[in-house]
Amino acid sequence: MQSVLDVNGGKELEYASKQELTNAVKVMEKELYIDLRAAGWTAEKAEGLCVLPGGRMVAVINDNDFGLMTKTVDSQNEDSDITDYVYHAQTGTYTLEGEVAAVSVSMEENTEPAQMWFFLAEEKIGLE
Repeated sequence: MQSVLDVNGGKELEYASKQELTNAVKVMEKELYIDLRAAGWTAEKAEGLCVLPGGRMVAVINDNDFGLMTKTVDSQNEDSDITDYVYHAQTGTYTLEGEVAAVSVSMEENTEPAQMWFFLAEEKIGLE
């Protein structure tokens, strides 16, 4: 990357209009570099990605969410996850697919350690 472009006078990217983004952001094509799960990655998600100087090494990191995770218990929807629900602050209720849900939400310890992995490519990764 040769330069950084301010898309809208210092406005955060997520608040830029479609037109501002269309004019300022070049969408990159993507391709599979490595299947993290096949390589042994056990964390819920990869949260950071960096191509290191030289262009042949990639660092991938997760932060284990500060050692906390959300636990949901819903006897009617046992396979559900907190991201499946919508919380309504005015009523203090949760809905799942538009229906009020009797779900219990709590925090528990996330025992998954923070991880940083490095992958070495056989040739330079093109990021033009």
